[in-house]
Amino acid sequence: TSHTMSTTIRTPTPTMNDGNDSSTAAASSSDRKTTIQQSNWKNGTIPVILTLAPSSLSSPYSPAPLHMLLHRQTFMYCRVTKRVLQKFEEHAVACCIPQNSGSEGGEASRYWLEDVESGLPLRWNLFAGVLFDLFHGNISKEDMYQRLPWKLHVHFTPFPENQMLLRCDQGLQTVRRYYLSSLKQALYLQHESSKVAMQMTKQSHDDLWDAVVRSDYGSFWEVTRACDIHVDSVGNSSASSSEKVGTSLKGLQPHLIPVRLYWNKNPVISRPCNVKRDDSGERSETDENSSSLFTLGELLKEWLPRIDFESSNNVVWKIQGVQVPLEFAMVDLWRSLCHPDLFLYIIVLD
Repeated sequence: TSHTMSTTIRTPTPTMNDGNDSSTAAASSSDRKTTIQQSNWKNGTIPVILTLAPSSLSSPYSPAPLHMLLHRQTFMYCRVTKRVLQKFEEHAVACCIPQNSGSEGGEASRYWLEDVESGLPLRWNLFAGVLFDLFHGNISKEDMYQRLPWKLHVHFTPFPENQMLLRCDQGLQTVRRYYLSSLKQALYLQHESSKVAMQMTKQSHDDLWDAVVRSDYGSFWEVTRACDIHVDSVGNSSASSSEKVGTSLKGLQPHLIPVRLYWNKNPVISRPCNVKRDDSGERSETDENSSSLFTLGELLKEWLPRIDFESSNNVVWKIQGVQVPLEFAMVDLWRSLCHPDLFLYIIVLD
């Protein structure tokens, strides 16, 4: 099973038509991006095989490994915790379990995961697809099929505090708080205002988190639309004002895209990116198909100026497991491939 998307990403070809034809083309473009987005949520999976780490084994025989398909758009611990504990805990050594690990969602604090090939622990606060690309994004397509499934060790021993791992003290509740905080940060970067995030209710927070845990594409985007978060309309001049920003948020039409870039082991770069090369936020009626849209190549050149992305054969960049052409518009990539916290994650390895 491949972790990559089965749908090809395409950008609309500029055409010179009358107003009705332009509206039809814009609608068709939006439909294609929605299809890619939906396919990524439903079919973007990574095959994984989890085995109990030898250092955590207490019984004479090791239990059989656990095979799973992991959705790229969710958090690792959300999908594997219940099955990991059912499969391995009775065979594992007893360790010092935090007092709150028995509370709701606290089970995830009982164990930690390690990438077998690198020997490094997995950070709980990153989406599964982002984690996989960080560890194995520089592998060629031919080698990828040989290395899958993704091999992980399950540890019930104390957390490796000296390594790059944020301790998940309250389990899934900690992951939930981090996700909502990340979502609010993305909305602030995009709108340059806290109004959109502040209008979200506790019920919308619960519904969004539930959709992320279940990898439920339909429910997630239904909640975002109810909260006046309209991904398809950003940079889309064919949408009406109410479609773009919601009737309660007129005047807050975003012209920025929240982006997170991971480059090797360097600290993450978390910034907004302009929809257009001109950062004024003003658009003409032809901007959706114009050459003024900011591209992936331009962003990488601006954020990582020392790397030659066009000539070097040693540098790899991945978005949702795909090395996207540099000429693609950032707004199209964000609409199609952003994660549930509304950030577009770019992985660069050299």
